[in-house]
Amino acid sequence: MMMPAGRSRDAAVYAEWSTSHAYHLLPSPPPALPRSAAAAGSGTWFHGGMDVRHEWPFATVFAVAVVAVALIALGNLQHGVLILGCALLLGSGLRFALSTPRAGLLAVRGRGVDVVTMGLLGLVMLILSVFPLAG
Repeated sequence: MMMPAGRSRDAAVYAEWSTSHAYHLLPSPPPALPRSAAAAGSGTWFHGGMDVRHEWPFATVFAVAVVAVALIALGNLQHGVLILGCALLLGSGLRFALSTPRAGLLAVRGRGVDVVTMGLLGLVMLILSVFPLAG
């Protein structure tokens, strides 16, 4: 193999290999999504191609759960568990009432599985909140 002056053998081999393969014929990656809509203040903000304004069911359940965890952290265990159970029942009800695209992040599995799982966990939390948990 003839090497041009000033090039190492590895560089010459790489140059020959890179031109002999069709990598340069692959299409270029698509351009990034323009952020002009968010910059213009149109009220839409896209995250991974999904409009996050439709995540209000998850945000609602999450906010109630955060309040419950805060109550538990402050030492009010029974009220915190009660509110956490209510958050799970709220999530179960929202998942049952809303279609899969409208449920957003509440939709994990099928509608039936999601509703039954969150509903049973919520009922267990409500039952646990009736009994004294800590002496």
